[in-house]
Amino acid sequence: MKKHFLFYSLFIGHVLMGQTNSNIQFVFNLTKYRSELITGNFENYSNLTALDTLWKQEDEATNEKYPELIGNILNLHSAHGRSPKGIIKTINKRAPEFADPYILTEKNINIILENSHLIDLLMDGILKADPPFQIEAETHIFDEIKYYGITNNMNIAEIGAGNGVFSLMLGLAYDSLNIFVNELDFSQTNYAKEKTTQCKAISPNNNFYFINGKRKNTGIEELKMDKIIIRNSFHHFSKKMDMLTSIKNSMTPESDLYIYDPILETGKDFGCKKAMFKKDIKNLIEDSGFKIIAEKNNEEWGWVMLHCKIE
Repeated sequence: MKKHFLFYSLFIGHVLMGQTNSNIQFVFNLTKYRSELITGNFENYSNLTALDTLWKQEDEATNEKYPELIGNILNLHSAHGRSPKGIIKTINKRAPEFADPYILTEKNINIILENSHLIDLLMDGILKADPPFQIEAETHIFDEIKYYGITNNMNIAEIGAGNGVFSLMLGLAYDSLNIFVNELDFSQTNYAKEKTTQCKAISPNNNFYFINGKRKNTGIEELKMDKIIIRNSFHHFSKKMDMLTSIKNSMTPESDLYIYDPILETGKDFGCKKAMFKKDIKNLIEDSGFKIIAEKNNEEWGWVMLHCKIE
């Protein structure tokens, strides 16, 4: 087993270089979580390592499609409950450009699904994409979490949490938070709960609450949050003004709302027809009674971070 992956001492020093003291606990806990995913399911990890060589093709154009293919496989399973056979059928019908017969077999899909929690970290750039899947020292996650200014004992809500990766990262980074994981899709909420429940590296003093929201409200209006975070989800809200009103009900003048979303001004192709222009996002926020107190642009990604308060 040692020859397949590196122990803490062989790679954690590289990750810690340049990190602040506040990140050190996070790095150690993230390292423990990564090791849980590998050592706790080593047969699946070995299969995934073998599969990794299969989806690396000499043709660069062909090679670039596999991250999206894997993302589609995970989404069809976690968000729509598709079986491996159903996933193959759906992709062949709706996205034939991704229907690679070498990857799209029931056996390979099962390997991907059995390693879904590990692959979630690869897809989010938290771990390196190549075996042995070490922590990516340049990952955005350290700077992003620091930007939110979270401290222990806060109430934190992630609205539109998807697969729950970011909420889980908060549980690794802090000792004692109340983390409210909100998602419209019931199957995604269950998947996020499964992921968090199985993670032994999270401090037991963190409390997670999983809430199925609705299109017009979060389902947590009666609670007051210190920080509310919306990551890559705002443009998907079908009732944006209603949701912002609902969010406002969970805020005090001291609370913070962060909206982190892709923007069309950059001209980047996000592969999502619902992506918005920054000016339209800002207009909706301000028309809902919020004031934008800070703006941070990620030029590389073409995203904007808006820090908001209630008026």
